[in-house]
Amino acid sequence: MGLHYFGVAKRVGELAVRGWPMNISLWLQRMAQAYPQRPALFVGVQQIADYGQFEHRSAQAAAWFKAADIRPGDRIALYLTNVPEYLILLYGAWYAGAAVVPINAKLHPREAAWIIEDGGVALTFASTDLAAPLQAQAGVGRVIDLAEAAFSELFDCAADTDVAVRAAEDLAWLFYTSGTTGRPKGVMITHRMLQVMALGQLLVLSLGLILAQVLAPLWHLCAAARHKAACTKMQLRSRRPRGG
Repeated sequence: MGLHYFGVAKRVGELAVRGWPMNISLWLQRMAQAYPQRPALFVGVQQIADYGQFEHRSAQAAAWFKAADIRPGDRIALYLTNVPEYLILLYGAWYAGAAVVPINAKLHPREAAWIIEDGGVALTFASTDLAAPLQAQAGVGRVIDLAEAAFSELFDCAADTDVAVRAAEDLAWLFYTSGTTGRPKGVMITHRMLQVMALGQLLVLSLGLILAQVLAPLWHLCAAARHKAACTKMQLRSRRPRGG
């Protein structure tokens, strides 16, 4: 099993060198095509979306982003607590070719505003309790509160399943460090890095090297990587030859 994932990770690298499309959101699209009715998003133990619904809402968000003049390479910030909308917006941004700037929901709005300005963010989504304090900061640009009518408008759009073409080295995530010894620094994570990182998670799990997993908030790299690994595992199972 471990060798299987190692081989797939190697193949991802080979395709990247050849210039194949590497948009990470293609994984969600393929999951929805292969397993549309499998459970995907939960609040506690309550399922709120299967993979078909998850992908559809992300594609609706992508359509809204394009209509709002968000272009490939633009940056969208997520200043959110752990909510299902986080993943919908994340994949919607990637569908549209944008890069995502996740912001620690525990940061002071002043610190979040600094990241937004430094990261060149075009649009920010914020949880209701975080939106107003953030909007009071200078230089943050447009901030959409998840409780606003403007957010609901995203899901009035017709789904746009035309995933933006992104190269392996195009920016997918811009993570900011904690800034313990100075100002936070933006860490640039590409589409290829995300794919290989997710496959690495599967490799470690398949070899039994993890005895326990610690839950992490969605703005943390580890939690997001595990979500992508879950999508990947189901895809690989669906494509594996019989008897493999």
